[in-house]
Amino acid sequence: MNVIKNESDIKSILVIVDMVNGFVKEGNMADLSINECTPNIISLIKTYISNNDYILAFNDSHEINCKEFDFYPIHCLKNSNESLLIDEIKAFEKDIKVIEKNCTNGFMSEEFLPYFNKLKDVKEMVVVGCCSDICVLQFCLSMVGYINENNLDIQLICYKDCMDTFDNDKHNKKQYNEMACLLMANAGIIIKDSCEVNL
Repeated sequence: MNVIKNESDIKSILVIVDMVNGFVKEGNMADLSINECTPNIISLIKTYISNNDYILAFNDSHEINCKEFDFYPIHCLKNSNESLLIDEIKAFEKDIKVIEKNCTNGFMSEEFLPYFNKLKDVKEMVVVGCCSDICVLQFCLSMVGYINENNLDIQLICYKDCMDTFDNDKHNKKQYNEMACLLMANAGIIIKDSCEVNL
């Protein structure tokens, strides 16, 4: 993580969800089309680094006996290539706080809240990555609940061109992306079509 001289100047945090090889490049749960949103995420990363703001990435990282494998194929095993950030984002890893997670919802990671609660004066959280209808959605809804329970003045934002989900015969990506956006908007999360207006 880059050194910050005055943490009170931090106003925004970028949260990157599961842009790891096991969902974007290789393995049982990968969909190569998710990589289409990577250039937009990279643009956001560069902006956050330039502004000296916070960047957090959640990486799926499972033990072989993970309970999640009762429902999903084996993926992103701890210390495997699948559990690593894709190379395009890994290039910026020195400026990113990486938190491993053992379930779909990064909010449940033991490391997340202690890290988040040390941040000062954050007014905005931008959440990007995959999968929009599972990991992104679950984290955002949990985060909104935490914000509301604690009366925090933080606005959540998601950009449609910075998140995606997988596609197969039983999981139409267009339909599930739209459903995820509707559910998040219904919870008070701001959904915008493109990140370009904020770059």
